[in-house]
Amino acid sequence: MVNAIQIDSITKIFKTRSGGKKVLDNLSFAVREGRIVGFIGPNGAGKTTTIKIILDLVKLTSGNVSIFGSDHSDGNIRERMGYMPEKDVFYDDMYPFEFLVYFGTLSGMSKEAARQSATNLIKVLGLESAQDTKVKDFSSGMKKKISFAQSIIHNPKILILDEPTANLDPLAQERLLAIIKELQRRGTTILVSSHNIEELEKIIDDVVVINKGKLILGTSLENLKEASNPGIEVNVNDAPNAMKVLSNYKINPVDRNTFVVDAPPTEKNNIIKALMSSNIQINSIASKKHNLWDIVLEILKQNG
Repeated sequence: MVNAIQIDSITKIFKTRSGGKKVLDNLSFAVREGRIVGFIGPNGAGKTTTIKIILDLVKLTSGNVSIFGSDHSDGNIRERMGYMPEKDVFYDDMYPFEFLVYFGTLSGMSKEAARQSATNLIKVLGLESAQDTKVKDFSSGMKKKISFAQSIIHNPKILILDEPTANLDPLAQERLLAIIKELQRRGTTILVSSHNIEELEKIIDDVVVINKGKLILGTSLENLKEASNPGIEVNVNDAPNAMKVLSNYKINPVDRNTFVVDAPPTEKNNIIKALMSSNIQINSIASKKHNLWDIVLEILKQNG
C-alpha cells in the first residue's frame, strides 16, 4: 500500500549571515493512509518546517516528499490536502460564510458545493451567532474554529493540523477532537502537530517524535505503550515477605505495603499464584500504564 505521506531523507538548511542553519537533518518517516499521526517535538525541533515542506510552501535542500506516491509539488495533489496553520491568517474584512466559500472554491469546489459545505460547518462548529461578525472581530477561540473549518471545507484526503485546539475552551476542544475522529472514519488521513500531548493521546494511532531536525521515534501508539511498560503494581498486607517470594523479579518499593514488579502484564497471573501459594493477602494488583506525556518526555530526555 502506498503511504499517504512519504518523507525520505529530507534536509533543510536556511541561509544565514554566518552561512546556514540546518533545521532538518536527513529526516524520514511515513504517514499511513487512514491513520491519525501525532507529530511531536519541542519548540525548534523542525515540526512546522516539515509541515511547510510537505505542503510545498518551503523548498527542500535535499530529499524527497511524496503524497499518495506523487511528488508533493503536484498541484492536483495539493487540492486534496487541507491545512490549518498554528497562526491564523484571515482576510479581516470577510464574514465567516464568505471566507469559507472563498477557500472552498480555491480548493477546487464549485461555488454551490462550497456554500453548502460552509453552511454545514458553521452549524457544526457553533458559529451561527457570529455570521454577521467580521473575522477580524472574532475571539481567539472563534478564529481557531473558522481556521479549522477552512482546512476541511473541501473534504480533503489528507489533513494537516498545527496546534488545532490552542485557545479553545474544553468543550470546544472535545468537539473538535470528535470531528477529527469522524473525518478519519470517512477516510481522511490526519497529521496533527501539538504540544498538548494528553489531548493527542485521545485520538492518535501513531506517533512521530523529532528533535533538532532528526527523527527520534516513529511507531504506533499501541507499540510504544507496550514497549514502555512500567511494571505491575502490587499492594499487600505483608510487603517484606511478598518481596522475598518474588525475589526472582526486580522490585521497586513504593511504600510500606506497595511495590512495583518490573515485569510485563503477562506475568501478572504468575505473580498472583506465587503470592497466594505463600498465603500472602493481595489487596490489589494492576499493570501500571505510562501516559504518552511520560513516555515522550523520557524519550526527549534520552535524546536531548
